[in-house]
Amino acid sequence: MINGIELRELVVNALESNGYDAMIDPARKKFLLGILEGNYKIKASEWSATATKRLDIIQDTQNLIMEKSEGVLLKRIEEENEKLHEYIVMILVFVLLLVILITLFQDRQRESKVLEETLKNIEFQLDPIKKKELQNNLVGRK
Repeated sequence: MINGIELRELVVNALESNGYDAMIDPARKKFLLGILEGNYKIKASEWSATATKRLDIIQDTQNLIMEKSEGVLLKRIEEENEKLHEYIVMILVFVLLLVILITLFQDRQRESKVLEETLKNIEFQLDPIKKKELQNNLVGRK
């Protein structure tokens, strides 16, 4: 991540390395002296060329900031996409486990019903003593 201090240093270094401040000072001094004397010692073309150079430096600095920002943003987007993919995989695994558990529960319920019906059928065919033993076993089972 790029923070405010790094961004400031990036801009200052870009401007200083291109001589941004030093470029206009002589022209500015000539212009200010011309105002006091009423005789301008700098031509409009010189002033315009210097201003154009400064604007070019500012444009280059802006492009540098944009490149840096785009790089940071693309990296951040990539990280967020990776997290999203991880979450999707976890959700799919969770849903799969939930489906398996529901299926197991339904199978157990079905088997329990079949077992109870079978025991009732067997109980119907037993003599009274065996019925009582079977009922005691069923009560102990629940």
